[in-house]
Amino acid sequence: MNKILLLILVGLSSVKAQKALDLATAVQLAKEQSVGAKIVQTTYSNKYWAYKSFKSNYLPQLSLNGTFPNLDRGLSSITLDDGSDTFIQRSLLSSTASVGMSQNIGLTGSTITVGSNVSRIDLLSSNPTTSYLFSPVSVSLRQPLFGFNSMKWNLKMEPVKFDIAKKAFNENMEEVALQTARMFFNVLVADVRTEMAEKALAMNDTLLKITTGRYNLGKIAENELLQMKLQYMRSQADLEQAKLDRVMNISRLKNHLGLDMNEELDLIIPQSIPEFTANLEMALTNAKLYRSDLDEFERQRIDAEMQLAQSRKNNSFSLDLYASYGLNVSGNTWDAINNTPDESQRFFITASVPIVDWGKGKASVKTAEAMKELVELQNKQGLEQFEQDVILAVNYFNMKRTNLQNAILADDIAQKQFNVTVQRFKIGKIGIIELNQSITQRDNAKSNYLSSLMDFWISYYDLRLKSLYDFETESPIDYLQM
Repeated sequence: MNKILLLILVGLSSVKAQKALDLATAVQLAKEQSVGAKIVQTTYSNKYWAYKSFKSNYLPQLSLNGTFPNLDRGLSSITLDDGSDTFIQRSLLSSTASVGMSQNIGLTGSTITVGSNVSRIDLLSSNPTTSYLFSPVSVSLRQPLFGFNSMKWNLKMEPVKFDIAKKAFNENMEEVALQTARMFFNVLVADVRTEMAEKALAMNDTLLKITTGRYNLGKIAENELLQMKLQYMRSQADLEQAKLDRVMNISRLKNHLGLDMNEELDLIIPQSIPEFTANLEMALTNAKLYRSDLDEFERQRIDAEMQLAQSRKNNSFSLDLYASYGLNVSGNTWDAINNTPDESQRFFITASVPIVDWGKGKASVKTAEAMKELVELQNKQGLEQFEQDVILAVNYFNMKRTNLQNAILADDIAQKQFNVTVQRFKIGKIGIIELNQSITQRDNAKSNYLSSLMDFWISYYDLRLKSLYDFETESPIDYLQM
């Protein structure tokens, strides 16, 4: 008895448990742990931090800098009292420390800096000396005049690019779901075809035996027996091909979902379908609000206008204004910093005026104008294609619902008709030709049902992708808010 129980336990332990997997679970697994989903998340994370970095450029920047120490030993040029220059051997040890705050102003393209610094210089010689320079406050302004203001354009461009990144994240996650649905049904179709091939082989084996018996009794011609043998051989080949297709497709699905390659999966055929009918107006409205296409058109428009503005500014004169004001105190001891400070001011303007460029500037402007016009035409065409894609997705989904319902009825009728035909063949009422026709009709109906089921669910996820709207919950698809 103990040996029997041990054998039973060993046998049970050797049986691999199958994991039941339906379509919704497969899609959820793909969104959570597939490589594709992780790529989508990492891509968005990069865009998110790039946008945060951009925004920080327009916030006050506080920095602390220092050099401790800076040794300079060698020949240096100095100017004597009579105006002549000579070289002397010098040994200096200097240290500096500064703290400053800068602020970019995007509207004007200017940069304002406020800071404070202290410096110490030690002369290393037979008669060493020490001197200090302290600037308690200094303010500077750099202001481009009539030039290209890249900061203003970036303030227009970067928020649009980040909106694209957020909407693209939702689109890419839905793309993962669509890809998963395709893989799921590829496996499911292979499963059903394998099952059909196994049943066909078993049935053809039985029918071959019946046909052989009738031939031996002289009731049928040899041609019918040969046809039955060919049918049996074809069913063997179909079974081997179905098994191979299943192995290939199940490996792709497991790899996509990040599952153990040795784990056995039992895919569940969806028995129910969503009851809603897709509304075209609702799909178009939400697609324009939540897909990235229109934002991408806007980004391209802004970029074209920016390139045109830059070309025009580069082809005209420009001025840069720089002004600064500060207080300085110097002395040979640290206590000298308490002395009354001296003022320091700087002010200058740099100008750039193109004189002769042999038509380069004009050509650059004309190129930018032509590119802007091209972008406008492409965006118009892109918008029409975008709307057409949504319209097709809605109509395709609604059509595939009807096709699936008809395919279910046709499959049921073909199966019933096949059962009747088999019984008539067994009692000798019909021949092998009529039986083969019935088998073909049954297999075609089953294949059409599976194709219709696959097409329906592919169209379901494609509709979600094209509209970024969940018609079942009547809400936009936004993974970042979940």
